[in-house]
Amino acid sequence: MALLATTVEIGMRGLLSATIVYPLIAGCTPTGIAPGPGNELGTMCRPNPPARLDFVIVDKTTGEVLNNFVVGKLKWEGVRIHDTVVAPLTSSPIWLAPREVQAGSVFIPSAGEGERFLFYRGVAHLDALLQTKLSHGQLSLRAPAQFAWLDALSIEIPGVWLADVRADGNLAFREHGALSLLRDKPGAELAKIKRFGSGDYKADGAKLLRASLKRVLINQGLYADEAEAMLNTWKASYFEKPGLRVFYIVPRQWTDYFLPLELSVPARVNRVIVGRIDLPER
Repeated sequence: MALLATTVEIGMRGLLSATIVYPLIAGCTPTGIAPGPGNELGTMCRPNPPARLDFVIVDKTTGEVLNNFVVGKLKWEGVRIHDTVVAPLTSSPIWLAPREVQAGSVFIPSAGEGERFLFYRGVAHLDALLQTKLSHGQLSLRAPAQFAWLDALSIEIPGVWLADVRADGNLAFREHGALSLLRDKPGAELAKIKRFGSGDYKADGAKLLRASLKRVLINQGLYADEAEAMLNTWKASYFEKPGLRVFYIVPRQWTDYFLPLELSVPARVNRVIVGRIDLPER
């Protein structure tokens, strides 16, 4: 069974061009690019011509053209929701994990492709929501340098985590909890999180961190299977790749400003994003 067709338009502030789009959209040329040997996904494509900025602001001194005031857009037209869609074959966990949800599938008749999700990747510049400074004993977190996206006097980052994955797979983490951002205090210090000692690393650390993240994701509006699918999609880079990193839940207002989303039919939309900052250690 197919439900009525809709148009989905996604924007991104600071987007220079979309490099990969899936399923196929009007104006795209198939690339044949696959995630890797044996991981073919379907007819991925590069927009032709590339999905450029609606307009470009150039600094004559630096030549920079990316900032928070330019918006690139992609549009999927004629999207239909089906209860049954044969998705392309793939063996990659990155593509398989998002399918493991109790949800309808999207189908693009013009492309003859269906999937559980719409995917795009592009070249852009967006500053992270948190500024970080790493010292020997602690991590300092500061507010962003500007709040062009914030209408309210204040807003909350619902959760923040500092995690470190060692090469042996043991993981240490600290959950800080919510942080408040004040519009009239850009760059303000928000928190200091203590670095880890040898006793903080645990063999089941990844399992404990997953449970902590999943709890907050559900509190932010995801269904349990959606939260699990998100964490499984990024399992390797979140919980297995060695390194020190910060995770945080992105406020909805930031998401709607930098990634504007429009549907041509009425819908209740819930958007939950996990931000990640990898911290190089010197």
